[in-house]
Amino acid sequence: MRTKSHRIIPLSDNDRIHNWDTVIFLAVVFDAMASSLPQHLRDDLEQILPDELETVMSALDNIHDDVRHYGDLSKLAKDASDLANAVVLSTYGGPPTRNRLILPPALAELAALDYVGLDAMGHAICHDKASAKHLARDCGLNTPAWRLLRDEGDLSLCKEFPTPYVLKPVAEGSSIGISQNSLINNGSEGERIAKELFERFDQPVLMEAFAPGRDV
Repeated sequence: MRTKSHRIIPLSDNDRIHNWDTVIFLAVVFDAMASSLPQHLRDDLEQILPDELETVMSALDNIHDDVRHYGDLSKLAKDASDLANAVVLSTYGGPPTRNRLILPPALAELAALDYVGLDAMGHAICHDKASAKHLARDCGLNTPAWRLLRDEGDLSLCKEFPTPYVLKPVAEGSSIGISQNSLINNGSEGERIAKELFERFDQPVLMEAFAPGRDV
């Protein structure tokens, strides 16, 4: 919710959703015809499939009379002045920029709309893997060893850092830029993969010690 309101609305209590006149679902719909790339090369993994959108909208329609989908943040910004009492639910990924997840909560705060999820500051920290690592360490939390490769001048670290390790773009989510090739067992291979990531994403690369197990 908005930081300044400090309201916590139990999502399990369907009656509470009627505190708002309008429920907005903000999500970019994926056009399957527009992308023929293999999954590890795609940057649209934060978008929603048409059938998933239909499922979400149907569920929301069952608990509220005025539910609207927005796939364009600029359209929501234009309509915001007419949505004085609305709540925004978002899976918005937007264009592939490092600030894309910050934009929906920032717009909601600017337009005085309630928003479910992290505020802009929270997204800014969590979407930058190096910042999140620093915060975890400063809070006394254990995290796998890591280094930040800022540009190709840091490629020598790929042969110095103990293997196995994982290379990933520092400011992407939803496994964007991560594939089986991201697990590095040889320093020379690490240099090649890191260089590819620099060229493709034009951002620093996080090098992180591999932690075996299942992500849950």
